[in-house]
Amino acid sequence: MQIRKEKKHAKFRFSFILLFIFASFAACFALYMKSDDAIPVSNSNTEETSDIDSDELYEEKTSVVNPVPKSERAQDGYFDSTLILAPEQMRGLSDYGAVPRDTLFTGDFTPSDIMTSTAVSFLTGKDYGSLYIFFGTDSALTQGFDGLSQLISDINEKSDNVKIYLVSAIPIKADNETETITNANIESFNSLLLKFASENNVNFLDLNTFLVGNDGKLPDNKAEAVGDRLKKDTYLEIADFLLTHIA
Repeated sequence: MQIRKEKKHAKFRFSFILLFIFASFAACFALYMKSDDAIPVSNSNTEETSDIDSDELYEEKTSVVNPVPKSERAQDGYFDSTLILAPEQMRGLSDYGAVPRDTLFTGDFTPSDIMTSTAVSFLTGKDYGSLYIFFGTDSALTQGFDGLSQLISDINEKSDNVKIYLVSAIPIKADNETETITNANIESFNSLLLKFASENNVNFLDLNTFLVGNDGKLPDNKAEAVGDRLKKDTYLEIADFLLTHIA
């Protein structure tokens, strides 16, 4: 009788072991399947995050910061691939060697008549990396920006690689102010130009603030005694300003 009892006890233990092994296997298999199912969820979150990052990068690339803040100085030869349209007052930039002569074209440029200027035709004759448009004091009397809007639209249709810079009208000496053109008028125009540049996603350079004196006028030591021509050092300062304010 004792022998039979020992056999029954041994059989019970063996069955218990088999049951334990099966239960452990089933539990491990369930955990494996659960972790495997979680993988697609993780990938989905990664894709959503990636999409958000891409949108943010796109917004950064298509938006401008105006006025353009100070930056690292551009490399030598920067002006070689640059086209500059400016009033006659800025001819000193090339006269004193600050920019190459074949990149500077002067004339009477205002936002309303710029499309009729013959200098604009040079845009199609060469591949430029940057376009700078300076505005003279007479721009303070402008009636609208339709011509400038059309020019920007035409350039963007031909190439999206050209960086466009709209440069503020600079201040004038107290002796050069008239009833129709004052430094207050110029400041008002520059405010409109800044707004226009931001709305059209082009860069705005605040050269006026860089040159203006504490009295809101162009200091006498920055300009020649007669006329509106600037002194050599002032032209060199303007060129340096362009090179250190790259968008």
